Amino acid sequence: MGHQLHFFSPYKTFLLGEYAVLETGRAILLATQPGFSMTLTTSATDYSWNALSLALRLNKNCPITAIWYDAFARHPMQVDVVRGWKKGFGASGALSWWALVYAYWSEHSRLPDMDIDYLATCMQYVRQLWAEQPGRSQSGADMLSQFGGQLLCTHPDEYHTASAWPFPGLGLILFATGSRLDTHLHIQEVQFDVSKFATLVTDAELACQRGDQTSFTEIFTQYQNALVGQRLQCEQTTQWVRRLHDCPGFVAAKGCGAYGAEVICLLYDYKQQDACLAFASSLPMAVVATEQDICSGLSVQALSAPIDG
Repeated sequence: MGHQLHFFSPYKTFLLGEYAVLETGRAILLATQPGFSMTLTTSATDYSWNALSLALRLNKNCPITAIWYDAFARHPMQVDVVRGWKKGFGASGALSWWALVYAYWSEHSRLPDMDIDYLATCMQYVRQLWAEQPGRSQSGADMLSQFGGQLLCTHPDEYHTASAWPFPGLGLILFATGSRLDTHLHIQEVQFDVSKFATLVTDAELACQRGDQTSFTEIFTQYQNALVGQRLQCEQTTQWVRRLHDCPGFVAAKGCGAYGAEVICLLYDYKQQDACLAFASSLPMAVVATEQDICSGLSVQALSAPIDG
């Protein structure tokens, strides 16, 4: 018998906190289905590092790729299935988690305990790897979101428990714009004034804790305006946000993530759900998730499997 490792990582979306998180470590993220999934399988056929790296689109210059390589050297496996590959929703974070878990399994012949201690150890390790790279370090917020799932307010020195969507009267739609941005290069070059962003994230966290829908939507709109005001949103997304004002039940909308290039979030009055979803489906953007798709975080299974050959 061989082995199979089944991985799932949810999509992540920055509701608020892009750019602010690079300086403060604070942001509000949402984890949703369908997410990224993959199966690694022991095979009787010849193992190929090149095949695995191509299947997972590993960047040879990324430090996470070295983790994959070392794990593969200890216990070679092949990529069997990969699903959910959508730009802008945290593919690099999913690959990082899968690499870390695969490395642990290849060394210890068991899966790690997926608890807070393991999370802290992993985040300390990857942040050290990023700090050794030139330029501005990544925040790691995507990995925190994908580990915990649901709605998560991140902090630089502590992990806050993920919570359910706190606004029952507020619907949510995530769109993929179809645009692409090299996020790593973007964050190396971008300049911004963090003060306004940091204040809005703090206020939004309090609104989430209190379930204060009115305050949250006002802050959400202010953050969108601040992004546009600092020229931190691509023109195409700004135009889409304006168009979304025509949606039945419209409450607020903003671009999410680096430059707002790849993902847009629409908030709407839940009483107008049917009309809003009909409007959304008529747009030339893909509807990726709604508030019904908010989900739990990272999961991994190790199973015995027959060896092909």
